[in-house]
Amino acid sequence: MAKNISNTKIVCSECGSDDIMEKTWFNPNTGENFGWDEAEECYCNRCKKMVPWREVAKKRRIWVRVGMTIEAEADDVEKLIAGDCETLARLLNGGKLATDGESYIPESEIEEYNRTYGTDHPVKDVEFEF
Repeated sequence: MAKNISNTKIVCSECGSDDIMEKTWFNPNTGENFGWDEAEECYCNRCKKMVPWREVAKKRRIWVRVGMTIEAEADDVEKLIAGDCETLARLLNGGKLATDGESYIPESEIEEYNRTYGTDHPVKDVEFEF
């Protein structure tokens, strides 16, 4: 079995559960452990059977459009309207905003998320109201 590294974990390829068990080789007379079975299968406690395993990332990313109101000095608002990214970054980092209005994860991002991470979420906009 592949080693579990910091940003991945091993899960059941059928249900996605991480409640799985892998075989190991050991000497029952001495208790000496010789490592993992190199098979591509594990026992899934949720499926109650042997299944193929797969690696998945522990951390995942998704793009979200967030509606917000920025309250700032008039000259900073004018710079924002002119497209000044440095002003926007300074205001965002300075806590000069409030989340409100329409925010959502676009349908296309859900589609990409499913493709990237092997999930099967309904492909539709996910909306949030603040």
